[in-house]
Amino acid sequence: MIEQLGNGLLLGIIISVASVALSLLYGVTRIVNFAHGEIIALGAIATLFLSSPVDSRLLFLDRFSPLGNNFYISVIISVIFCGLLGGILEFFLFRPLRKAEVGNIAVLVVTIGLSLFLRHIYMLLNAKPQNFPLELQRRETYLFFDMTPRNFRVLILGIIVMVLIGLFLNYTRIGKAMRAVRDSNDLASVSGINSDNIILFTWISSSMLAGLAGVFQATINDVRYNMGFLILLLIFAGTVLGGIGTSFGAMVGGLIFLVFLVNEDGEIPILFNLLTFAGIYGLAAIGLNVHFGLTGLLNFGHAAFMGFGAYVTVLLIPHAAGREGVVITTGLPFFLALLIGVISAALFGLLLGLPAIRLRGDYLAIVTIAAAEIFRLLVRDLESVTGGVYGIINFSSSLQQYRLGFIDNFASSNDLNPSQVFVAFLSWISIVLVLLLLRRLTNSPWGRALRAVREDEDAVRALGKNAVWLKLQSFMLGAGIAGLSGVLLAFNYGTIQVSTFVPILTFYVWAIMILGGVGSLTGPIFGSIIFWVIIGETNGIAQLIFENANGQQIAGVRFVLVGLLIMILMIFRPSGLMGKKEELLLDVK
Repeated sequence: MIEQLGNGLLLGIIISVASVALSLLYGVTRIVNFAHGEIIALGAIATLFLSSPVDSRLLFLDRFSPLGNNFYISVIISVIFCGLLGGILEFFLFRPLRKAEVGNIAVLVVTIGLSLFLRHIYMLLNAKPQNFPLELQRRETYLFFDMTPRNFRVLILGIIVMVLIGLFLNYTRIGKAMRAVRDSNDLASVSGINSDNIILFTWISSSMLAGLAGVFQATINDVRYNMGFLILLLIFAGTVLGGIGTSFGAMVGGLIFLVFLVNEDGEIPILFNLLTFAGIYGLAAIGLNVHFGLTGLLNFGHAAFMGFGAYVTVLLIPHAAGREGVVITTGLPFFLALLIGVISAALFGLLLGLPAIRLRGDYLAIVTIAAAEIFRLLVRDLESVTGGVYGIINFSSSLQQYRLGFIDNFASSNDLNPSQVFVAFLSWISIVLVLLLLRRLTNSPWGRALRAVREDEDAVRALGKNAVWLKLQSFMLGAGIAGLSGVLLAFNYGTIQVSTFVPILTFYVWAIMILGGVGSLTGPIFGSIIFWVIIGETNGIAQLIFENANGQQIAGVRFVLVGLLIMILMIFRPSGLMGKKEELLLDVK
């Protein structure tokens, strides 16, 4: 476990450095650079050719090694060379495109062409995987990490590089100028900042960081002509997860990927388990964001809406329930039952909202908490209907009969549970559809009226709008989305128990929404991914702290992590990853 933790942290640092390089470039130039991976590969390939004799398809480079075995001098020269390439590309290729105002799509296509060009130049040099000359070093324990001395030096250097980047951007004149150009190129020019020089410097520094990340990557993996392309997806994901255009976010996003090497189950199963829960809980957080982020309704009973949608849907399809496992063989088609379940959750929101929606702030929170607990107790006691503490089982086939063939093929080839893969697929399809609906609604007069209610309900009333009805509509919409997420959660587990929809579930969803950013439509998605990366490693962290950790200790570590996460966010980044700080400063209604 200690060795895997060290390897995972090392990979996270490497991805972080590469993600920061990409995020810097995008933040200043708004260019999504698909050739970023090839610049990463150049750092590794140039270092390999300079420091050790390698086989090449080009005769004049075959066994060419001008610096002998001087590895560190080779790294410095290679990183500088990557920076020079970045400067040349900006000056002779991307600057003319920018001056011609060809648009972002054209520039994106150019980066794809550049990627193909550079990658196959490397292939002409040598297509065979090769390695740096490895020192015969035994693994040693540094602090808590088991790794070789070279890997430990790479880890420390990577941390130092990220700290220096943060200091540079925040406290130097050039760093502040880069941030000014990122915020507004026109205003930066009016302020006397030469934006062309800043963009040129950004290309050079981004390319140097990419080359350094390539060298780091090559110390733990083979040097291949397509190595940059192979890790480009991870880099894009790390950049987007942390917040594209922000160096701090890119660092955090890159470190997320240490989870894949810490866990012994393998990358693909971990990834799909993460995506399944992140999709379901992200959908629930989107519903909560409709309540709080758009309308300012302090709802702490979200688990009840999730459970109501799940129970109604499952009870309308064939299932077995209760102590005796009474089998119900008749029922509605799944998608009709799902529609009724989602509508029922929305109507439950209306029913709860009618007496409670006139309450404000803390009082509404207390009422929704009480409603969620009443729902849980009713589910427990109505055993003849809900199965009580024995739950409901044998209902998954109603959904799985619609599973597509390519999902079975993919699951079997990657040793995955096809039922879970199908639920993950449906979760993310649901997220896309819900986001499209919400984007359209929030840009409509109705959406603007909701935000007005959040900011000043009295002013909305003064304009002749029915603020209570607007809040009820928001409550119903968020409850319906929560009901949909509850159905997906039930089918992911394959059973519904009283313990499935408990109050702590609501606080998980709140943590996800705050992490992603209050009021941001897409923030809950990224918040959910990061949340489940952290929660997913609870077992591993508990094993580091306790010998043979039991379920109670693992649960304790999990709650400690969630509590710390909420407190740290409120102190250091109250806006979340993608939200605005002002959203949390508005008085809740």
